[in-house]
Amino acid sequence: MNKEWFNSRAKINYFDKGYLVICAVLSVIEQQSPLNSTYR
Repeated sequence: MNKEWFNSRAKINYFDKGYLVICAVLSVIEQQSPLNSTYR
């Protein structure tokens, strides 16, 4: 039980960091309109 809880917490922490990185990248892309139109 403890190990499962720890593993789920580690996954949540990993995905939170990944989510923050993705948000930062998307905000940078949105600030640059030429890149924005290229990726859309």
